[in-house]
Amino acid sequence: MRLSVAQGICLDGKRVQPDMNQRGIFTTDAKGRLSFRRVKPRHDPVPFAGPMGRHLGAMHRRPNRAAPIQFIVRAKGHEAAITHVFLPDCPRLGVDAVFGVKDSLIGAFRQTGGGVPPNGRSTGTSPWPEPKADARGRPAPAATP
Repeated sequence: MRLSVAQGICLDGKRVQPDMNQRGIFTTDAKGRLSFRRVKPRHDPVPFAGPMGRHLGAMHRRPNRAAPIQFIVRAKGHEAAITHVFLPDCPRLGVDAVFGVKDSLIGAFRQTGGGVPPNGRSTGTSPWPEPKADARGRPAPAATP
């Protein structure tokens, strides 16, 4: 999973990041589910210095990305699925610089009433958004003899 840094700068942008900075590796339970806590992602700019900036400028587009939660999902016997889920309340959904937002990638987030989320860590009375997202990889090609 890839996160945006607190300053709203894309990890691939302004500076070199240490290995695994703002990233996580998670393992699902026996039913293929996982649970984690994170801060709400924020829209951030893509790197726009150099050729990318000139390209965006020629299209009269700003360098804004919608706020994603990005995943690489791996399962034995399947190809890796690389995907992202966008927050439905992000103000940049309609102006994503790389045209990555599709209706099927806008997450369904249910606002809870607080209490104990699936990871078992109480939030007291603070509500949290609970996403529902499915990721399915294609079966891996059969090995050739």
